[in-house]
Amino acid sequence: MLVLLKLQIPAQFLVPSAGGFAILMVLLQYALGPVVIDAVVKIRWTSPMELGPDFDLWLRQTCATFKIPTPKFGIIEEGSPNAFTYGNGPWNARVVVTRGVIDALEPEELKAVVAHELGHVRNRDFIVMTIVQALVLALYSLYIASRYAGRRNGGYVAVLSFIAYQLSYYISLLLSRVREYMADYASAQIMSNGNDLSSALVKIAYGMGRLQTASPAQQPVSYSPQPYPSPAYQAVATARPGQIILPPVGVNQAPPVQPAPPPAMGNDRVTPDLMAKLASIQHQGDVRSGAAASQDFAAQLLGGQAQARAGKQPKNPAPSFDARALGAFGIAGAASMRSAVTWGGQQGTVDPDHFTMGARWELYNPWARIAELVSTHPLTVRRIQALQKLNARFNVKSAFDFSKIQPGRYAGFLGDLLVVATPWLFAVAAVAGAIAYRGPARTENIVAIGLAALSGFSLGALVKLFAKYRGNFVRGNVKRCLSELNVSHVRPVAVAIQGTFTGRLSAGMAWADDYVLQDPTGFVACILHQPFKWLDWAWGWMYSQRFIGQEVIVHGWYRRFGSPYIEISRFEVVSTRETIQSYYYPAAIIGNLLLATATGLGACFLLRH
Repeated sequence: MLVLLKLQIPAQFLVPSAGGFAILMVLLQYALGPVVIDAVVKIRWTSPMELGPDFDLWLRQTCATFKIPTPKFGIIEEGSPNAFTYGNGPWNARVVVTRGVIDALEPEELKAVVAHELGHVRNRDFIVMTIVQALVLALYSLYIASRYAGRRNGGYVAVLSFIAYQLSYYISLLLSRVREYMADYASAQIMSNGNDLSSALVKIAYGMGRLQTASPAQQPVSYSPQPYPSPAYQAVATARPGQIILPPVGVNQAPPVQPAPPPAMGNDRVTPDLMAKLASIQHQGDVRSGAAASQDFAAQLLGGQAQARAGKQPKNPAPSFDARALGAFGIAGAASMRSAVTWGGQQGTVDPDHFTMGARWELYNPWARIAELVSTHPLTVRRIQALQKLNARFNVKSAFDFSKIQPGRYAGFLGDLLVVATPWLFAVAAVAGAIAYRGPARTENIVAIGLAALSGFSLGALVKLFAKYRGNFVRGNVKRCLSELNVSHVRPVAVAIQGTFTGRLSAGMAWADDYVLQDPTGFVACILHQPFKWLDWAWGWMYSQRFIGQEVIVHGWYRRFGSPYIEISRFEVVSTRETIQSYYYPAAIIGNLLLATATGLGACFLLRH
């Protein structure tokens, strides 16, 4: 826009030029987004056969039901539970799962998650959301252009276009949440129930599954290779007895047919010897744990080289981040995966009664709905409610009884709003005092009023800081934190938790300064802030990786705004007694105090002369 103004483009060409450029950038993002994700995220592309012939068979059947090509399948070797899909359309879609989600979910739950991602592909959400983004950016361009066009009634046009832009932005977020509900519905169709995806969401967003996968010797898996179906399959029996894959809405259901012989998968490598080898591999251990032999077997099927052993972690673990801006659709938003708690059984099953404890914050804290309004994903509890309602359509008993959730009330909402507004209230009060003292008649008084506003804002920020960073650190655990209803982003709980840094939330990003802290009850995100963002990046680049795997005692403020997390004050490495301190809070106090003093003195000097 600045370039167009400098070139003195006529007003009648300013809006279409800016809007056209905005749409061009969105289309460029749509075209290059998958390429960027391929380059940034360390994905190991493999065959679905690596997760077992049952999963591979099911994936092909589901794609046939949805009438989409079988997407490229990849695995990220990291513990953060996630799954996502991206691409330009069904013709080049990719579906990616992390090792964490493979290990955390049962086979049917993993299928439900992948079915959700396939629902995005079937619904062509890549294209839909690209169009929506283009419209939002075009309206924003109209707003900017109308501000500088200088035409008659330009102010009215600017106000109306700004309102239209803001509405379109929130409508785009609403549409994104609707797309998530539609993908959930597609998953329920495929799985013939809403329980599989519901329990998967509980494990991913709330972490109610097991935290660590047992060794293969502890989890034997007995498996027999199954023949592949004919491509004519539209409704077929799956691994669960009596379960039928339903076709999507608007697709006529074909009668079941007998399976055909196994296809060659584009080569002649599928031999009886190889199938016997896979059966042997699966009898030896849990195929979902990523055994090296299974990876080599998958590589042979594809005619390629053996993949790197799963046991060897890359120098920088693969990234885990919300790539929706580049056209990726994840099973859950990055925010909802910042914490998890093991309220499940020993074998990774979900305890519905314990789930009701975790759902209370999303149901009864008003900040949850506010957080949802600015999120691309619905609240997890809302998605589970919708999925449970679908069970009646499939004559399946719901696994989660919401009537057992104890009602609650968050009493601190008005106080939180007051804390959030404090800097602005102090700024308004300072301006009113300056005007009352001298009045805005002279230029220097206008400058003084501006300095007074800045001084008042800084004083208000000090009050806000004291409210946000309060309390004595009391020993606790993740489970206790996650069950807390009376907490928000400005009303913290000061805790001290002993656990292990199992990884970084933004794993694979060399500059990441966040951690995943795991204790015997669960795991939660920990954010380490420094006074300036570039210091966060520098610290993460130079030091953060060496603390992975270390047992630590974290002192910090547990907060929640959609996503739960702990803002670190300091943490101590148990083995070496080394202490890492965050200087953000004291620096913020000193900075605001100096700014308030300097601007206040400047305002007083100008007002008195």
